[in-house]
Amino acid sequence: MNKIILVTGASSGFGLEIFNYLNSKGIHAYGVSRTLKDSIQDRTFTLDVTDFDKAKEVVKQIVQIEGHIDALVNVAGFGISGAVEDTPIEAIKRQIEVNFIGAVNLVKAVLPYMREKHSGLIINFSSIAGLIGLPYQAFYSSSKFAIEGFSQALRMEVEQFGIHVVVVEPGDFKTGFTGRREKYTKENSPYYEKFFKAISRMEKDETEGSDPKIVAELIYKIITSKNPQNKYVVGPFFEKLFVILKKILPESLIQTIFKMYYGL
Repeated sequence: MNKIILVTGASSGFGLEIFNYLNSKGIHAYGVSRTLKDSIQDRTFTLDVTDFDKAKEVVKQIVQIEGHIDALVNVAGFGISGAVEDTPIEAIKRQIEVNFIGAVNLVKAVLPYMREKHSGLIINFSSIAGLIGLPYQAFYSSSKFAIEGFSQALRMEVEQFGIHVVVVEPGDFKTGFTGRREKYTKENSPYYEKFFKAISRMEKDETEGSDPKIVAELIYKIITSKNPQNKYVVGPFFEKLFVILKKILPESLIQTIFKMYYGL
C-alpha cells in the first residue's frame, strides 16, 4: 500500500524539494500552497494554511481519493526581520498566523483521520531559530519557538492513538526563503546599522548554505523509519555543535558569542 503524505508549502523551498523527492521515490505526496492549482493528476491543491475550513476540505478530499493520510509534513512559512520596535503589529500577527497557526490548522484537520486509523506521523518544521532567539528576527524565532512547544505537548496527547510527532530543525540552506524575507528596519531607524550587519551575515550564511535536497532525504528517512526520533537538527556541523553547546553553556556566554558573530 502506497504511503500517502501531505506536504504544505509545496510550491517553493523545502516544501517543493520534499514534494518532488517523495514522489520520485514512489510515495503519493500531495502538495498544497496558495499558488498551486487544484489538480488531482498532479496531486496538488490550492490552500492558504491560515484557512482552517479550507484545510479540512482539502484533507477530506485526499482521504476520499486515497482512503487515508499517513503523514503530514508542515513546511509552509516565511520570514520577517527587523527590530522589535520597527516591526508593525500586523506583520507580526501575519508571521505567527502563517508559521504557527497554519501548522496547527493542518494538524487539527488530519488528526481525526489518523486517530481513527490509529496510526500517523506529523512532521512539524521548526528551525535553529526555534531553539535560539535570533537578533532582528524576534518574531520568526517566536513562531518557531511556538512550534517547538506545540509539538512537545501534542506528542504527549496523541501517542495513545499511535500517532508520532517529529520536529525538524533546519539550519542554513540555499533556498528562496532568503529572497522572500520581509525587512522592516529602514535606513532612518536608530537600529539600522546593527540590523544591516546582522541580517547581512545571516543572508550570507543562507546563500552559501547546503543543498535543500539533504532535508528532503531526511524527511524520506523519517517517513520510512519504524521508530523516528522526536527531533532532528539538520544543517552545517557548526550549527549542530552550537545547539549542543547551548544546552551546557551559560545564557550570558551564548549571547556574547551571538553578538560577536553578528557584529553587534
